[in-house]
Amino acid sequence: MKDIWESLSMLNKLWVAWTLQGYVAQLHAVHLASRNLPGPIDGSGSTLRCISHYFTKMGASPFTSYQEMSSWFRKYCLTLRLEQSSSSDITQEHSEKPYSFDSSIPLALTHGDININNIRLGPDGALWLVDWECAGAYPEWFEYSFVWVRS
Repeated sequence: MKDIWESLSMLNKLWVAWTLQGYVAQLHAVHLASRNLPGPIDGSGSTLRCISHYFTKMGASPFTSYQEMSSWFRKYCLTLRLEQSSSSDITQEHSEKPYSFDSSIPLALTHGDININNIRLGPDGALWLVDWECAGAYPEWFEYSFVWVRS
């Protein structure tokens, strides 16, 4: 899609966006066996290591619950914020202001890496979403934050 995006008409670009929005809605509607077990899904019910732009090797996953993943994110984001500040810049605001992680939205099946490199237009005009390596059960808002991170 990257090779032809600029040559598409505005109407075709809108069609691509609308179609992708429909694909995301279909993914989010898939029934998950466990609404509390985040990460990749392999059908075994086991917890697997999360693979995406937000998960690092800093103790992330596999998570045994949504709450555990939420706690990890809060800790990880605070750690990053403190690392980005010099030790003399660490203020009371840094230590008192907790990072929030919205875990109020249920887990849903997400692609996890929607970007122009993972969209293909078939010869028959069908739109394909490829590269499912980052897919898994995550909060719905992950899908949109991944798109934002990659753009």
